[in-house]
Amino acid sequence: MRNNKTLKLFYITILIFSLFTGCGKASQNDVLSKDSNATSGDIPEDLRLTIYYMDPRILTRMPLDVDSLIGFPETRKIVIEHEELLPHLDSLKELTASMFHPAKEESYYNARMYYVLENGHSEKLLEVIISQVYGNVVVNGTEVEDYSLFYEWISPFLPEEARTMYGVQ
Repeated sequence: MRNNKTLKLFYITILIFSLFTGCGKASQNDVLSKDSNATSGDIPEDLRLTIYYMDPRILTRMPLDVDSLIGFPETRKIVIEHEELLPHLDSLKELTASMFHPAKEESYYNARMYYVLENGHSEKLLEVIISQVYGNVVVNGTEVEDYSLFYEWISPFLPEEARTMYGVQ
């Protein structure tokens, strides 16, 4: 059973990697995977989005990685369950079907926002790390050029003060 999960996670990774390297467009179902039981536009009942963010103007002694961001006292956490995601399926489809360009230059990595889309088995289907407002973004381990959809997709789930901090309306 463990090998089957590992193989499915490997296929998900390949599909998402091809999306971000320009090898082709992936549909929502490709990104959500066969393991999540998504069929022709359905979203798995156990899908969950977790957002961690902090004010990007806060200075830290050292750059933050994802674990440090999650544990930082000023970090806010928002969890969005399946029912709350349903009205936002079109923007999720737009995000997962978009073509992204790998970053030409690596940016300074200092996590200020992190969000992850997971199924009920804690398998990460989409993982986004934002280092700075409108800088490069790390998506599923690949640094890509900034794209407004990374902000727009989560905007409805953020409180007003966070949308203002990140320049998203």
